[in-house]
Amino acid sequence: MQISKKEMYGMNSKGDYSRSYEASPIYAFKNSSLASTKEWLIDIESREPSSKNYGVMDNIQIQNLSSQTIYFYPNQDRTKAKVIPAGGIITFTKTTIPAIRSLIIYNAGTSTITANQIEISVWKEGVVFDDMVRKMHKSFFTKVLGFRG
Repeated sequence: MQISKKEMYGMNSKGDYSRSYEASPIYAFKNSSLASTKEWLIDIESREPSSKNYGVMDNIQIQNLSSQTIYFYPNQDRTKAKVIPAGGIITFTKTTIPAIRSLIIYNAGTSTITANQIEISVWKEGVVFDDMVRKMHKSFFTKVLGFRG
C-alpha cells in the first residue's frame, strides 16, 4: 500500500491542510464573580468557535490573582484536580495534560472571587519535528506494512 501525498503532507480529502499541524492563537477567558464552593465551567469550542479549527488544546495557563484557593479540573475530570493557590500562576503543557477540551474551576475558598481575578489562557502548539517523525513512523507501519498498534 502506498501513502498518498495528501496523507503524507497532512491534507484532508478536500486538499486543505490538517488542523492538527498548525499553532493556534491564545484563547483567554476571565471569570465573572465566583461565589465560595461554586464552579465555573468552560467548554473551549463553545466559547471560542474558531478554536475548532485547531482541534484540542495542549497548553493551559491559569492565573489566580484572588485571595482564594481554586481547583482546576481538566476536561471536567474530578479525579484529576490541580490546586492553584491564591496569587498563583501555573502552566500545564501537553506532557502533563495532553488534550484540553473543557475545564472546571472550583472556588475552594471561603469568600467570593470578584470578576477578572482568574485568567485562563489555552493554546495549541504547532507541530515540532519530533511529533512529525512520530506521526510519519506510525503512518508508515500501519498503512504501508499493515501493522496495528
